[in-house]
Amino acid sequence: MVSEILLTNENYIRGITNIDNNIQSKYLLSAIRESQEINLQEIIGTPMLKKLKELIYTGTIGDNENIVYKSLLDECQLFLAYSTIVKLCLITSVKISNGGLQQTSDENLTVLNVEDTFTLQEHYQQKADFFAKRLQGYILDNKADLPEISEQTCNGIRATLHSAASTNVFLGGARNPARIKKNRLL
Repeated sequence: MVSEILLTNENYIRGITNIDNNIQSKYLLSAIRESQEINLQEIIGTPMLKKLKELIYTGTIGDNENIVYKSLLDECQLFLAYSTIVKLCLITSVKISNGGLQQTSDENLTVLNVEDTFTLQEHYQQKADFFAKRLQGYILDNKADLPEISEQTCNGIRATLHSAASTNVFLGGARNPARIKKNRLL
């Protein structure tokens, strides 16, 4: 029951991004689920994701005693919007069918080549990374009010806070040496 709760919705993502209104729900919902259950869960952890789903399911996310969770949800939604679009770049460009991989096209549209698709995807990934960093900062600033956030989760957030979040290459931690000392004090 609670596992099927999405922290954002199609209308929110359409409202704050420039995606076309005619993108089919099956693609958009698939990208939202993947962004939430993989990317967001890696940042906030499973216990916090379950807590947010529970508060949404019960309709108590906006209650006064849950104001810190509502603010956290707002940060999560911004991250999810752009993380979803990163996934949509490929989902909507290539279809998997019985006939193999197919590139979509329309007689009145020109489909981007693969290189341009990856360039656009990187553009949205940079936005998702910005909101991921902001989300991480919010969690670290409010960890005392978020009992679902463990010290292990905070250590993971600190370790990746100033690294390139969207690459598969570990860059050795903080990019700015001045921040290394600051992070050790946290």
